[in-house]
Amino acid sequence: MRLIMLQVRIVISQVHVLKKRLVGVFGEFRADWKSTLFLTVSGRNDWSSTLPVENRSYFYPSVSGSVVFTEFLPKSDWLSFGRIRASWARVGKDTSPYSLDTALWPSQSFLGGFTGVSNYWQAGNAALKPEITESTEIGLELRFFNNRLKFDYAFYTNNSYDQIMSPRLSNATGYILRSVNAGDVYNKGMELSIGGTPILTKDWSWESTLNVSGNRGTVKNLMEGVEILYVTDVQVGNAKAASFPDGNFMAIAGSEWKRDDQGRVMLDKNGLPDKNTNKNLEIGNREPKFAGGWNNTISYKGLSLNMLWDFRVGGHVYNGTQYAMTGAGVSELSANREKIEVSGVNTAGEFVTNTFEAGKTYIYNGKETSGKTIIANYYQDIYPYEAANFMTK
Repeated sequence: MRLIMLQVRIVISQVHVLKKRLVGVFGEFRADWKSTLFLTVSGRNDWSSTLPVENRSYFYPSVSGSVVFTEFLPKSDWLSFGRIRASWARVGKDTSPYSLDTALWPSQSFLGGFTGVSNYWQAGNAALKPEITESTEIGLELRFFNNRLKFDYAFYTNNSYDQIMSPRLSNATGYILRSVNAGDVYNKGMELSIGGTPILTKDWSWESTLNVSGNRGTVKNLMEGVEILYVTDVQVGNAKAASFPDGNFMAIAGSEWKRDDQGRVMLDKNGLPDKNTNKNLEIGNREPKFAGGWNNTISYKGLSLNMLWDFRVGGHVYNGTQYAMTGAGVSELSANREKIEVSGVNTAGEFVTNTFEAGKTYIYNGKETSGKTIIANYYQDIYPYEAANFMTK
């Protein structure tokens, strides 16, 4: 066995602007045998000033290895190279500065003419722990016909524990946000790459590579009292990015019309879709079934042309532009203001189709109302409430 590297180094870094100091000790061991068997082991320990004293030290190791199994096989005209690889790694992450303490707003005037200070809208958390991510990967790499055809496949897991984030809280706590260790995220997926050189002559060459990947993410162990984790305050209409316990990590939460046990829309006393008061329903998943790209490079006597096509299959997207245009009455859908038809189950349990015309009047909320007004309200308020109406794949 021939040792390639035995290395230990100390790294000290400090960011003066953010008042953050990170000290780390890193060690690494590498070895290989006849360029056939490879092994790498590393370890690192960090001390972060942004974490509590009892939690500011965290250790994360890694180990990886590979075997070039074609070195043990007879020489082949069709199999040029073959390797199996595997790795496991653990990585730690601290938080941003000032996350432990709750700040105060500057002195200001309150009702009644009193002057004083108040707590900042984000609460500190003196019990934060480092976020830890563990990842594993198993892969197979093959090359054929003197490297003219290449194949690479990998299966991986990437799990994060004690994530540090700032979910929105109930205002009854006195704060809007608070940094917490909230939730474990589990990711698993596959990556596949197939490439080659279909054309290779004195003057011409064509290299082509197709990459495809798919990931599935779920979240568990959310903090008590948090039924849905909103990773951002960004909201379009009633749709927001959200994570659901034991469900999709990249889900979309939103509002829906009421439905019966058969999934049929329920109508209110006016004959229009009734609203479900729960606006925190899972209405979609942003994560695609799979995505990838196709890259091609064509060369002729030193001149090269590169083309890349990206693709994505599955995964929901909320069309905020369509939502805004419909509410403003300028979308193709809301341009029809002469008549609308609404089907569903009425208050008597009957499935009916109600028609509202602009030139007629109807009893709406106990008052005689023009059909024109009802149609406008339908596109501005009722139709957008069904967030799935603006969801695309």
